[in-house]
Amino acid sequence: MVNIPGRSKGCLTCRRRKVKCDEGKPTCQRCHKGNHDCQGYPHPLRVVFDRSCAEVPPGKEGEASSSKAAERTNESNRLAVSRSVSRSLSRTPSNEEVVDVQRELASRPFLREPGLSPLRDDIYSSFLVKNLLVHLDIGQDAILSAFEKRSPTTDDSVQALAMAFYGRLHRQDEICQQGAVWYGKALRKLSRDLTDPNHVWSTSIVLSTATLAMYEFVTSTRMTPWIQHAGGVGRLIEARGPWRHQSPEELRLFKAVRPMIAARATNHGTRCFLEELDWRTIPWNLDPSQKASHDHLTDFACALPGLLEDRKYLKIARLADFATSTSAAKLKAFKITSFAVPPSTADRERAPRTRQEYQSLVTALEGRVSESARALQDWKNTWDESSPAYSAVGLVPSQPLSYDLPIDLFGPALHFPDLQHANTYTLYNMILFHLLGISIEIRYGWLSPNAFSSTTSSTLPTAYVSPSQSADIPADLALKRRETAIEICRAVPYHLWFEKHGSAGAYLLMWPLISALQLFIPPWTETPAPEAQWIKGVLRHIAERWGLGSMFLAEEE
Repeated sequence: MVNIPGRSKGCLTCRRRKVKCDEGKPTCQRCHKGNHDCQGYPHPLRVVFDRSCAEVPPGKEGEASSSKAAERTNESNRLAVSRSVSRSLSRTPSNEEVVDVQRELASRPFLREPGLSPLRDDIYSSFLVKNLLVHLDIGQDAILSAFEKRSPTTDDSVQALAMAFYGRLHRQDEICQQGAVWYGKALRKLSRDLTDPNHVWSTSIVLSTATLAMYEFVTSTRMTPWIQHAGGVGRLIEARGPWRHQSPEELRLFKAVRPMIAARATNHGTRCFLEELDWRTIPWNLDPSQKASHDHLTDFACALPGLLEDRKYLKIARLADFATSTSAAKLKAFKITSFAVPPSTADRERAPRTRQEYQSLVTALEGRVSESARALQDWKNTWDESSPAYSAVGLVPSQPLSYDLPIDLFGPALHFPDLQHANTYTLYNMILFHLLGISIEIRYGWLSPNAFSSTTSSTLPTAYVSPSQSADIPADLALKRRETAIEICRAVPYHLWFEKHGSAGAYLLMWPLISALQLFIPPWTETPAPEAQWIKGVLRHIAERWGLGSMFLAEEE
């Protein structure tokens, strides 16, 4: 209402400055853009009383048998809470005080509203939705609707993620710690659900596990916890089978978790079950037209881990050969940078042992990579014809940033019609980057068919040498791979500069950006290239500003 004293809905800072507030929650964008400390909003709580479940203060147990005494007790509780709320509203509260009061009142049984969705219960979940989930390229159709069929485990998982996300972004350790408590509750409930035959096939178990994986992505400084949860999501989906993902609800959830499963498999260099034909077709059988262009691109991402697994076997065999004529120091450095995850005993047993086995695997891998590259180009041609164009522009951020795009390294930034388009473009370049890398290694690099047990095994692997220093790699092929990494970097400003994307731009950018970083960190170069230093700066900014991906920084240290 306007022109009525005391009825303004603006934040306390805008009201004091006497300017119009955009009423953004939990803090308004006008304060953020003007570098003002947004003090939040007048206390929005409305006390709802449910006498049937009101708390009885200590020392009143003996009066509980009397209905009049119980009624007086309830009334006493109500007045106590009312006075507490009144005191908090009699002056301008700080953000921390608002959070404390909300938490205190929410903990009282007679103030809860069980009918609310877990994504609207409190400031933390609302913040999670507004700043991450609603902006993801797969959007509400894939994620938010999956929460409609809630379960106690899902509720706790969402609460853990929401509090961790809010606490990290606002640097409030207490809230992060409370999120960890909810995380523990969710894990215990999930463990029970997995042994319950009535729940083991439910979508809520998959959703809870995926939510806990996102929690680790926000909080963990090590890769292992995230890998374990993401692996759990993959095992649950695989055990359910492709036929259990055909209904609209199940298909939305399946589409939402596919990138997570593929990213985990790519990091591990382990073949992913999602590359199989049944998993690429059966979930869409009821309505094949529902498989969008981005879904087809994700098929390529799901096939990528299998190609990387075969390359891993070639590397294992080649390293054994390489060790016979290379210094221990160089070999150790190369081992560390060649595998994101150290090869297992099973990996070593699957690796080729003879020259014939090696050449056979190289030939098969080269054929699969070439076929994937042709199919990916066909997809790109179709996508270009049906999608709005992107353009190179001189984007200028609203305030100076530590990760401004260096024009001399990357050229002008890219602008896209929307975040989904930007995500599709970076995912395409990431897939092409890996395909070109494998192709270079097996055609011209140290994994070529004639390299095994050859007299050239002591030379540096040319696939890891700067394209300008390698005489073996065709210039156009090396340049094309470099261009894919550059294109990913040129998309960074669009993902991160626009507040309307929330944290989703940063979240969607992590996988492609980590891939591009590989090109600019050769194993025997002590000083990273300027491009690598810039990418690491972006990763640090994402961790500090958006609270995401600290695990990647720890891996690089």
